[in-house]
Amino acid sequence: MKRISYLLLSIAALFNISCTLLDQEPESFWGDGSYFKNEEQLRATLYGGYARMQDALGGNFLVYGDCRSDAFYEYNQTKTDIINIVRNNITPYNSYCTWAPIYKVIQQANLVIAETPPLREAGKISVSEADALMGQAFCMRAFAYFWIVRVWGAAPLVLTPSQGDDYDARMVRASETEVLGQIRHDLAQAQVLLTPSSERVYFTQGAAYAIEAQVCAWEHDWAGVIAANRHVFDRDEENRISSDRYSLAKLYTPEYTPSMNTSSAFYQYITDCEYGGIFNTGKSKESIFELSYSIEDKDSNSSLYALVAKSEAVRPRLEVKSLFSAVKASDWRFYINFYANNPRHTKYFINFVDVTRSARNVVLVRLADLILLEAEALIRLNETENDAEVRQENFEAAVALINLIRNRAGGAAYEIDIESLSVNDTDLLLSTVLNERLFELLGEGHRYFDLIRNGKVTEVMTPINGQSDLRSVVWPIYYTEVIYSKGTIEQNEYYK
Repeated sequence: MKRISYLLLSIAALFNISCTLLDQEPESFWGDGSYFKNEEQLRATLYGGYARMQDALGGNFLVYGDCRSDAFYEYNQTKTDIINIVRNNITPYNSYCTWAPIYKVIQQANLVIAETPPLREAGKISVSEADALMGQAFCMRAFAYFWIVRVWGAAPLVLTPSQGDDYDARMVRASETEVLGQIRHDLAQAQVLLTPSSERVYFTQGAAYAIEAQVCAWEHDWAGVIAANRHVFDRDEENRISSDRYSLAKLYTPEYTPSMNTSSAFYQYITDCEYGGIFNTGKSKESIFELSYSIEDKDSNSSLYALVAKSEAVRPRLEVKSLFSAVKASDWRFYINFYANNPRHTKYFINFVDVTRSARNVVLVRLADLILLEAEALIRLNETENDAEVRQENFEAAVALINLIRNRAGGAAYEIDIESLSVNDTDLLLSTVLNERLFELLGEGHRYFDLIRNGKVTEVMTPINGQSDLRSVVWPIYYTEVIYSKGTIEQNEYYK
């Protein structure tokens, strides 16, 4: 396969970047000598990575993280690929099985990592700016590989720029352990190079630690989850959290009582509240990293729009809506995810106001996710903890963190009564956290991975779509990627 030079890839990326990411005009031609001559070209290449990530994950975060779970069912019967994903009938010919778009993100990150040091040594870019660009690139590469390893398992580990538009297809797949090790390495690099920042649409030091917490949870490194979280938020002796840059967005307010939940004033509040703004305005104080889209710049997220708004490829399962409906008088998240009795998923189009707008930012990492991961970590640590005092502290802290999220959803009356639980109720507590994550993170690309992490996939999904073979948890590798590898990339076992 004939390959273009990676110069052309980077130039092409300039025309796909939202102006919300660019505050300067990049050069459109870099000459025939050194491909990278100045800071602006490096920065444009990095922004090209963010643009590639919009393409790779703007809607696919929901496909990979939710559509194979018990959260959604196929609604639009013309969307064959989505139907087969939901029904666990995925084949290597399903268009969503290609990892090439994510490897294009990695290509951009690799370019910045490879080309920044020579310019720094030549004095073409300051040390601080070089660190900022490389730190973001390391974090970008780590995040991209984290999606790849969770979806496909073992994968080619490409750490240098390829001479083409995507990864070198002839690379041999590295094991999941190797890929996860590289992710950890890249995040450590990013954490050193980046500085604390309140940015939401770029990778920051906070984002690097938050992603590390997610990786640690995936690997069942529960102490690591808590250690990484301490760089994002603090937890005091009363289990209250604080952070210099992140805080929970407001939802519940005593101004409205459950009996008012059907009033127009209540729905207007839901439409305009801080919590709704996480998904419909963007750059919330709760957001740690999000993909940025802009209507003004004609930069729309059409893939997400097609999934849950226009022609609706998927809707939440009736069982999920029933869980919400049972507590909707107390849990205001119902009115974020559903509009009255409408079965559609409304998180990204609250109450379906301005439904034609398809430029919502996509929040991929936020504070509530980390808080609930820490609750899960504390409960898991108690499975092997022998010190009774430590076990009690972990138990109380876990319940307090769950209640922090539930209080935001429905006030003090909606909190769990700790007196009704025991430190030994490990299974019940883990089930409580898993359910709370379903309520809090519905439609945000977490549910399927939560089921995998908790060993619940076959238990939950066999009755729904017959997924009873654990080998099917990973996705098939797209058929062209197997063919182009000329035998070095073998199809995942279940799909041979």
